[in-house]
Amino acid sequence: RGIEEVASKHKYNVIIIQSLDSYEKEVQDVKTMYSSRVDGLIVSLAMESVKYQHFEPYLKMTYPLVLADRITNDMDTDKVMIDNFSAAYEATNHLIKQGYKRIGHLAGAQQQLVYKRRLEGYVAALRDHGIQQEEKLIYHSRLSHEDGRDGAMSLLKLSEKPDAVFAANDTSAVGFMQYVEEAGLSIPQDIGVVGFNNDLISSIVKPQLTTVDHPGIEIGRKAAELVLDKLHNKSLNTIPQTVTFRTQLIVRNSSVRD
Repeated sequence: RGIEEVASKHKYNVIIIQSLDSYEKEVQDVKTMYSSRVDGLIVSLAMESVKYQHFEPYLKMTYPLVLADRITNDMDTDKVMIDNFSAAYEATNHLIKQGYKRIGHLAGAQQQLVYKRRLEGYVAALRDHGIQQEEKLIYHSRLSHEDGRDGAMSLLKLSEKPDAVFAANDTSAVGFMQYVEEAGLSIPQDIGVVGFNNDLISSIVKPQLTTVDHPGIEIGRKAAELVLDKLHNKSLNTIPQTVTFRTQLIVRNSSVRD
């Protein structure tokens, strides 16, 4: 929405192709865009992506290429992102301040910097409060709704169950919550839950989900502005920019103990 808003003001059309988090499809999509001679490219990397050679034609031509949200430091190009470490730290810190002591984490693919930083923020918050990190409390997945349910099933089987969970997205957090309640446990009394993204479902699910507000529209606007700036200033040898947006923790009933 943010990309389209800026692009349409400058009389550009937006073509959207979804990789569906597949590396192979991302490679093919990038080739298709290049062959179609699009004026610029905004990319949020697929969850499976660990190699980036398919972007080299763009980079060699100083082509307007912007990475948005899911980025890598292996490409020297413009980037628009959030501070995932600080956001995850704040989310975990909130749970600790509510009195939770065994906090689990539903983690995403660690080859993606966005999920790596969220895990690091979670670990740092535990460490700063003298809480021992336990690998068995970290459940790695693709963060789908079903993954959230599977994560709950796995964590609730532990002899020492978690009393709270920070999920790297809202989709998995909601799946986690549903399984927990089906198991006869109460949220937030038995298990507190915090998600990430502030998706619409976070305010609809009962209890409403505490989550990190992700400024997706603002990221889209800025990414489009950077592409247009490169297009309109082709003669300028501009240094790649990294723009970082702040997030906000939206506290709701899923994590607040009486």
